[in-house]
Amino acid sequence: KGLRAALALLLSREELPHGARRAIALVRLEVLVRYAALVRRDAPLMAPALRAFLGSRGMRHPSAAVAGRAGYLFCRFVKALRGSPECLLPHLEEALAAVSDLLAPAAQAAGVATPVGATVKNSPDDKLYVFEAVGNMLGLEAVPETAQASHMAAIVGLLAAGLDERGRDPTEVAAGITKLCVCAAALSKGFPKRLLAARSSVAAPLAATLAAATGAAAALPAAGGRAT
Repeated sequence: KGLRAALALLLSREELPHGARRAIALVRLEVLVRYAALVRRDAPLMAPALRAFLGSRGMRHPSAAVAGRAGYLFCRFVKALRGSPECLLPHLEEALAAVSDLLAPAAQAAGVATPVGATVKNSPDDKLYVFEAVGNMLGLEAVPETAQASHMAAIVGLLAAGLDERGRDPTEVAAGITKLCVCAAALSKGFPKRLLAARSSVAAPLAATLAAATGAAAALPAAGGRAT
């Protein structure tokens, strides 16, 4: 009871003393990850816990380093709750709406910061974990297939935007291909293979990323200056 009361107090105070400081902002989120099992058992704690990750002391922190780390911690928090989907489902649409404006900047960072040919494992930006977190929320079998398919199509559309534009600089196209592949790979981690096999409308947007990346790559100039 004492631990629950302390956690509730931590979440109820929107403005902790010196809460904007990097160390304090991250410690708050790390505590939530550590005690995710307690949050899972106490439904009233879930909404304020999500707000802590998604607010100005979390993934919207003015420090890029803190915001990125918050994205990684949010992913860990979501993973810890996958075993109890009834905790996440009531907050799913609200959480997805809250992260929607974070996806484009995270994807842009993947294209700019990650060299062509890089993989998810050596991608340097913690903000990419937002895609893995979204995948772990959407990939729950209890989420209706129509909702999964709709959200996946929207995200993949965001990632593939502009890849087929004519006359673009090849360097920009290559960065776009990297962005698409890295982010889609992170997103797909939350979807079990059996779910994708059973729900073709959910698997289709992921398959479309491969088609988009392959088509864009084929249009890139070869070493001799002509398209491959």
